[in-house]
Amino acid sequence: MTENGANIFTAYRKAAEAVEKLDLWQDKMKVWQMVVDFCRSSGECLPANSPARDTVLFWTYNHMGNLSAENDPDIFRAVEYYRNALPFSPRQYDRVTVYRKIARLYKQAGEIRSWLDTVRLIVDKEEDIAEITDCIEQARRSTDAAVKKSFLKKAWAKAECSSYGNGRDCQQISELLDDTARDVRAAKRKQDQPPTEFDRRF
Repeated sequence: MTENGANIFTAYRKAAEAVEKLDLWQDKMKVWQMVVDFCRSSGECLPANSPARDTVLFWTYNHMGNLSAENDPDIFRAVEYYRNALPFSPRQYDRVTVYRKIARLYKQAGEIRSWLDTVRLIVDKEEDIAEITDCIEQARRSTDAAVKKSFLKKAWAKAECSSYGNGRDCQQISELLDDTARDVRAAKRKQDQPPTEFDRRF
């Protein structure tokens, strides 16, 4: 873990400990806001789109959304916090969880059109999750490296993975792609080797 990554998680841990000792939800909100501000100041959350930063901001905005949803009569403030969490969500499953919270708030407020739109998003995301899972399982079962790679690339695109493989699904796909690449290289080396005396005779 980089020094910045450690600093980010230290800030998050200290905030979580501080929140436990506070009574007023507004004070708890200020503590979580300090984590967001920490990530915006002095380059502590650089590089952008790093797994450490994304994880911290995803859960920080989730905590802020939860506090707002439970205490603030204006549901749209909670919706905004949850929406702020979405770009940092480490995997599709986490996005569905956030969208479910948003849908519940819209339904509670009688915002039927927004609720329906969010429910459609949830259905789409759940279909994506099912497709990702199916592609990974198909890749695992396949003995053909090219077919395996094709399924994994499809899963990678559907999971919206980035180059650093954020999220559990993306890490799993990345590891399987690495294994496939090793198998391909090993097969090619074996193919390129000159036949042994045994091979020539039999």
